[in-house]
Amino acid sequence: MSPIVVDADLTPEEHDRLLAEVQALLAAYLAPTAAALPDPVGDAKALLDLAHGDLERVVCVHLLLSREVTDLLKRMRAGLRRPATASVRPPEADRAIRGPVDWAATHARRAAGGDRTTYVTRPARRIFATPENQVLAWLLEQLDAAGGAALGGKVASDGWLAGIAHARAAVRNARRVGWLRGIEARRPDAAVLKRLAVARSAFYRQVGTVASAVQRWREQPSGEELAELLCRWWFRPARNAELFEAAVALRLANAFHDAAESPRELRLLVGGEQPAAAFARYRLPDGDEVSLWRHHWPTDAVSAHTQALSEHRMRASATCPDLVVQRRGARADTVVLELKASRRRSYLGAGLRQLLGYLGECPQLFARQPSGWLVVLADGPFTSTEDPEGSLWVMDADAVVARVRARFCPQPR
Repeated sequence: MSPIVVDADLTPEEHDRLLAEVQALLAAYLAPTAAALPDPVGDAKALLDLAHGDLERVVCVHLLLSREVTDLLKRMRAGLRRPATASVRPPEADRAIRGPVDWAATHARRAAGGDRTTYVTRPARRIFATPENQVLAWLLEQLDAAGGAALGGKVASDGWLAGIAHARAAVRNARRVGWLRGIEARRPDAAVLKRLAVARSAFYRQVGTVASAVQRWREQPSGEELAELLCRWWFRPARNAELFEAAVALRLANAFHDAAESPRELRLLVGGEQPAAAFARYRLPDGDEVSLWRHHWPTDAVSAHTQALSEHRMRASATCPDLVVQRRGARADTVVLELKASRRRSYLGAGLRQLLGYLGECPQLFARQPSGWLVVLADGPFTSTEDPEGSLWVMDADAVVARVRARFCPQPR
């Protein structure tokens, strides 16, 4: 099939309504109680088909534009002029007296045969290698790296990317300050963070606040935080198609969660970069299993396209259905869903052509008809007609959950 140009024409009201729905459903989907093994980062990547770099960029954009970082950068110049220091008094042996005399050390030195005109003194020396400054050095490293990930090599002249570029420039300028260059960067532990929280300097208190934020967002974000970040920075108007897909996928996941006898099953490919993994798997009361796939075929699918490419030694990108719902067990069944957030008749017609291609690619999966469902906006130009003998069915996104539940989880008679 020739590539299809993505067309998604959600109105601003539809976009905002779907965004609010996705944020609520996504937070629940990523919550620890929703899975046998909590892994919000892995679950978000599997559900939304995100590359690791995509998710990292979302987090870094949020971090660099957050109020915590903005407040820190406002205080940066003044804070670096009044750094936290510590005093040490190393012993120095000399005939000249520079500082308090350590008489015990002086007598011991002379008794051991030293020069009787030499004094051991302990003058105060100011050092910058304090825990506060070690955290500051670590934090600036982290923010510099986050700025690079957020920009992705782009040159920003306006908008929020320009704000990130400005923040990264301020961070890099701070790292060039002379007294800070020789400081060893150290990730803060709980004790150091508590020390920063009660620091006299507002600048170092803010260093502690941002350091905590970096650890939380970049190392172990919660499901609620990931949902907030993704909905704020990922689903922009240019990504209306992804927003529509995510809304339908989460509606289906929520429906099967309610119908299953237990929460989502443990994902067997957790933590790996496997190209094909169901984003959710459920055990039904009768023992059958339902899995949801996004932009991947089920692992037991035999692709005629892939086989033909291998046989003729050709290369081409693999086909990627928007969603596949598969039931395995005594009542095996599979449906492939093509989602179109558009009201253009020609674009919806292209969706039907895509579905026919999918059904022909893996015909062994689709024993029950109709197996190709085109899911569109509720008020689109279409007629929803289910033909038990036909392979295709068109329906609006508001009805798809009820249709899927009726087919895959029918109520016992």
